[in-house]
Amino acid sequence: MIRRWGEARRDRLLAVLTATFACSYVAAARGIEDSLLADAVGAGGVPQGVGWLMLVAAVALFAKSFRGHAVADGGDEARGPSWQATAMRTGGLVAILAAYGLLLPRLGYPLTISLLVLASGWLAGATLRAPLLLCAAVSGPLLWAMFDLALQVRMPVGSLWAA
Repeated sequence: MIRRWGEARRDRLLAVLTATFACSYVAAARGIEDSLLADAVGAGGVPQGVGWLMLVAAVALFAKSFRGHAVADGGDEARGPSWQATAMRTGGLVAILAAYGLLLPRLGYPLTISLLVLASGWLAGATLRAPLLLCAAVSGPLLWAMFDLALQVRMPVGSLWAA
């Protein structure tokens, strides 16, 4: 008899593994030495932030795993999407990221980030309505301001807009 892992148990295992990785990532990022040209954030600032964000996501996933999972009456629907649907969605995300990489030098960071958020949100199943459009419209300029203005990490404006 084959015993299958439930969705909650898989989420908990993934959360524990992710938290372990995040902690080791933060520890490694703290070991990055600053050069003489380092700014206030330092060479390890962004990697540490990413590690802490991973840890927060792992804790949220672990907490979410204790909520009841809805069970569909339709048999196949209860098991989740098929491997073909997952492969198509993964391929779509790879195509979106490739388009982002190709468009970034031409359109610049703010516009391509907004398009990336819009396309990946739509791919994830969000409808093209006000919440997704507002999120996409705000995310590009907000992230550009955070990196370019606040952190002094210059982001490309794009050759299409450059004078």
